[in-house]
Amino acid sequence: MKIGRIETFYVPPRWLFVRVESDDGAVGWGEASLEGHAEAVDGAFEALRDRFIGQDPHRIEDIWQVAYRGGFYRGGPVLMSALSGLDQALWDLKGKTLGIPAWEMLGGKVRDKVRAYAWIGGDRPDEIGAAAKARAEQGFSAVKMNATAGWTGWVRPNCSTRCWSGFAPPRKPGWMWDSIFMGASTGPWPGNW
Repeated sequence: MKIGRIETFYVPPRWLFVRVESDDGAVGWGEASLEGHAEAVDGAFEALRDRFIGQDPHRIEDIWQVAYRGGFYRGGPVLMSALSGLDQALWDLKGKTLGIPAWEMLGGKVRDKVRAYAWIGGDRPDEIGAAAKARAEQGFSAVKMNATAGWTGWVRPNCSTRCWSGFAPPRKPGWMWDSIFMGASTGPWPGNW
């Protein structure tokens, strides 16, 4: 088996995906996004294509080492994003050809579930509150969001979330408002995670 093709796909507004196809038709996918620099990462794939088409896709560590150490200069975020996407695609391809998930090849399962957050939009505090409530009703205990137009608070250096001025999230029974509004960064996760 040899690498037959390495393709990249830009998906607006910021994502870059890589598809590696072997000469016998096996396919693996990876993500090589570097926000704001997708074109630069895509350009890095020109050198990776030249170097690795025709190589054995199962030699993942060898490909990684050659890509990282093979040039005169080590890579920064552009090369590392391209290399990350290529690495993911090669693991995906290998797992598919062997009939096992990539996590099994990488040492096996570590946990039975992973805590996740949901993104919410909105520009006004009431929109954010409604969106956060809807996500909580879906089972999420944390969200990620942009700052709102109604935000008036500033954070002082070396200050916990309790020191925020101009903003005090409402406290309601049964809600994890610190997690909802602060991205679950104010304390440990609940024990059942």
